Amino acid sequence: MLGVFFLSILATLFGLAYPLFAKFFIDEVLLKGNTHLLFLLTVGMFAVALLGFLLGSVNRYLYTWVSARVLFDMRMTLYRHLQKLSLLFYTRTKIGEILSRINTDLAEIQRITTDVLLSSVTHILTLIGTTGFLFWLNYRLFLAGGLLIPFAAMGLRYFRPKIADMAKEIRDRNADLGSFLIETLSGIKLIKAFGAEDLEMARFARKHEEYIQAVLKLQKLSILSGSISGLLLPATSLMVFLYGGHLVITGGMTIGDLVAFSAYLVRVFGPVQGLMGLYIQLQRARISLERVFEFLALEPEVKEKEGALLLESVKGDVEFEDVSFGYEPDKPVLKNVSFRVPEGTTLAIVGPSGMGKTTLIDLLLRFYDPQRGSIKIDGIDLRDLTLRSLRDHIAVVGQETFLFHATVEENIRYGKSDASREEIVQAARAACIHDFIESLPQKYETLVGERGVRLSGGERQRVAIARALLKSPKILILDEATSSLDGMSERQVRDALNTLMKGRTTIIVTHRLSSVQNAHQLLVLQEGQIVQRGTHEDLIKEDGLYQKLYRREVEKP
Repeated sequence: MLGVFFLSILATLFGLAYPLFAKFFIDEVLLKGNTHLLFLLTVGMFAVALLGFLLGSVNRYLYTWVSARVLFDMRMTLYRHLQKLSLLFYTRTKIGEILSRINTDLAEIQRITTDVLLSSVTHILTLIGTTGFLFWLNYRLFLAGGLLIPFAAMGLRYFRPKIADMAKEIRDRNADLGSFLIETLSGIKLIKAFGAEDLEMARFARKHEEYIQAVLKLQKLSILSGSISGLLLPATSLMVFLYGGHLVITGGMTIGDLVAFSAYLVRVFGPVQGLMGLYIQLQRARISLERVFEFLALEPEVKEKEGALLLESVKGDVEFEDVSFGYEPDKPVLKNVSFRVPEGTTLAIVGPSGMGKTTLIDLLLRFYDPQRGSIKIDGIDLRDLTLRSLRDHIAVVGQETFLFHATVEENIRYGKSDASREEIVQAARAACIHDFIESLPQKYETLVGERGVRLSGGERQRVAIARALLKSPKILILDEATSSLDGMSERQVRDALNTLMKGRTTIIVTHRLSSVQNAHQLLVLQEGQIVQRGTHEDLIKEDGLYQKLYRREVEKP
């Protein structure tokens, strides 16, 4: 950054020399017929032009490098902070709002930290230099030319709040448009299924029109604000030529002085207009700064305590003690939940949808902290552990399988970054997906598409199971893990899982009771509370919710 500043200063100083060359060329060479000085001035002007070109070229390259690094550093800072925020933030915030801050707002701030800072140095230095030369050439003409400047300052003050308001509206419209695009493109299958393309096009056109109108309003304000200095130039030039011409005629200044003065006068208005334009950029950047700092000021709901412990040797004993939790404190999802899963055993959590089964899993992963009670692994409260070491010992296969737009191998390797190809193949075999992968055009190097769109639901699920198995965790969580598999595939995966679950603590969340009959214990959740617990054999004999759910499943055609 300092190098760019230094080169900008040098390039500006070289640029200020040209009007002086013109003054001496007219007064000392042309009017006095000095041929010797003609050669020296020509060589001097060429040298200054060459140095200015070289300095400008190097400066532009360094400027591009600095701009790219500044934007990279800012995005890394914000992205790192976003990674630390709890899941609750993402459930309350539109993805478009987040992307708008990472892309649009940070790019605007980057322009301030590089474009505006560097341009302002050039503009201010040029303004000071040209003003000094104008005063030196003829202070009376300088004072006469500056009479209209206060009017420009008054105009700028008038437009300042209006420009700031419109800049904020543009940011909001842009973020709303981004959220809309992400939502509709993610749901394109549903839109096509309902034949709603025209409806969504109309919504998109309406939102985009609102954005365009906001941009046009800001442009009108910018034009009106810029026209003040634009009109100031011809008015001031007229005054300078009238009074300057009079001074030349009466011997108050030379022709070279007037030419140089006129050249410097033109150079004054460039920085003035530039600084007024920078002011508009500053207003936009101020809004962007506020939006970015709005995120940076957020504190994650789940934090590591100072001196948190590393969870190293894990047996896998899991215990919930009187746990109550709600995404909103006054609306509990779980109420006084207590249970223990001894190491190496299997717990199945069943019950109707929306009763808090998946919430229990999120709490075990410490995506959230309970409002009351505690959750322990091997007798250690999760809040006393580092998040990384806790999650290193847990693998999850969820109902909604997420795959990256990468190869099959890369998606499986996500469970263990340093895994060998042999380990990946072994995990794929255990998940009954190896033969399918081998049938693909590029086998393990085949791209799965965004969110795994090129694979079927069952294939995505089995890739996710292979990913979890590769991690070889002490605690395994299956959240409707076999829900997308057909009967034959489920039996194959179930056999593999039964072997791999030995010696591991396994928690299964499911609504298919037939898949958990061999669990060591079952919990039945209803309205966020445990209403039954025991083995399948015990619960099927009780006149309770489990029996009703089981009969309903068995009686399905």
